[in-house]
Amino acid sequence: MNAVSESHSSWLRQNYDKALLVALLAGLLVSAGILWFKIEQSRSLLVNSGAVVGPRADQNVTALDVAQLEAAAKALREPFQAVPRAQRLFVSETRTTCLRCGKPIGMQDYVCPFCGYEEEKPGDVAERDSDGDGMPDAWEEQHGFNPMNPDDAYADADGDGFTNLEEFLAGADPRDPRSMPDIVTKLRMAEPPRREMLRIRFLAVQELVEGEKRFQVNVGARSHFVKVGDKVDGFEILAYNEAEKSLSVRQGGRTITLLMGREQSDDAFIVRFVSLLDRSAPPIVVKMGQEFSLRGVAYRFIEVTPDGKARILAVASGKEYLAPLISGREEAALRDPSAGIGVPMEGEIFLGPERERAPQPRR
Repeated sequence: MNAVSESHSSWLRQNYDKALLVALLAGLLVSAGILWFKIEQSRSLLVNSGAVVGPRADQNVTALDVAQLEAAAKALREPFQAVPRAQRLFVSETRTTCLRCGKPIGMQDYVCPFCGYEEEKPGDVAERDSDGDGMPDAWEEQHGFNPMNPDDAYADADGDGFTNLEEFLAGADPRDPRSMPDIVTKLRMAEPPRREMLRIRFLAVQELVEGEKRFQVNVGARSHFVKVGDKVDGFEILAYNEAEKSLSVRQGGRTITLLMGREQSDDAFIVRFVSLLDRSAPPIVVKMGQEFSLRGVAYRFIEVTPDGKARILAVASGKEYLAPLISGREEAALRDPSAGIGVPMEGEIFLGPERERAPQPRR
């Protein structure tokens, strides 16, 4: 018996480290089992109760923001797909960049498919002008033009002498040569408006008989000595102003004040018009207030505006138009038709019925 006890004691002394390790592992396994049991018990309680348990106030734990995770999950569930476009066969999509994330997006996209940023819309979609050429995208697509190409605004699709932009502004069909803007919109002033000198001049006043004044006036190259009430070459002498040394005369329905000793110009402007369509036609010289005809349509030259354009009235329709001074390129095109007059120079306008057109914003 003593021998057995001594044998066991000797084994423990020799293998005490192994025995200690086994005991430690057994303790760890028991602890892990207890911990697993407690976790499962707590999870079951949370799942069954449906309560949301957050950290305690004394734990100073920041709540997890799951918005980015949810956005990423949504992007995976609903991946981005390019919106199909009209007339894009074998043509790469024209794109711009998102103002927030900088990724490429379609020209027509106002909501970025990558970051969701929504850009400010310029207005009515029907008025959208992607290439900024003055013609809305819807109108260009309707008539077979490219809404991404600004050059087609200055082309002449039907060969009637008017650009596509001019046809749009006038409400005409750019594909029908019989449908065109009013031809007066192609009228230009060949030179700046000028005033004609008056044919009559007031030179002197004489009083040969007391109380009866005679006035020396020249009409053309002839001198006349007249008194108030006389008529000479279509002019009627009305009154004399001693203080101003002026003589009032009437010609037709207008009254003219002549200053003594001065050569005066007529108040009415004279304009010489040329047509960009009828290149071979002679210039039309018109005095303000007079009527003239273009292809059988009557017009009247009304006035010269403060910015130097001629205001023209269509007698039948009552519409008003503005005719600017001819540009150097247009003048060259009249001499050389091959030069063309479609594309405007900087600062030049396309003439149309007088109206204001709101600018089309571009993104």
